[in-house]
Amino acid sequence: MAVAPARCREVTLEDSHDLPWPDPDKVQRWWRANAHRFSSGERHLLGRPLDDGAIWHALHAGSQRQRRLAALHLALRHPGRRTFSTDAPAPDQRRCLAAGLDAWLARER
Repeated sequence: MAVAPARCREVTLEDSHDLPWPDPDKVQRWWRANAHRFSSGERHLLGRPLDDGAIWHALHAGSQRQRRLAALHLALRHPGRRTFSTDAPAPDQRRCLAAGLDAWLARER
């Protein structure tokens, strides 16, 4: 007998319905005050240039949305490596983070 595949929760626009709509004037003022902190043409994550250190920092300190994005960037930067599951139980995630990035990257799939 075939087993039905596990259902994945679909992400919809409703998932972001509680996020505030950006105020263009505030965004423009913030950018004028902070643009000097960012290198043109370089991606950033939580205000840091997007590298493994910034990704690991986001996995430690980011919100759930930011941590999911960081896990995606980690997978994109290290194809063929095991992915970091932000859906895993919190104690498992903390254990992986405590071991450090090098230990994570050394793990087999």
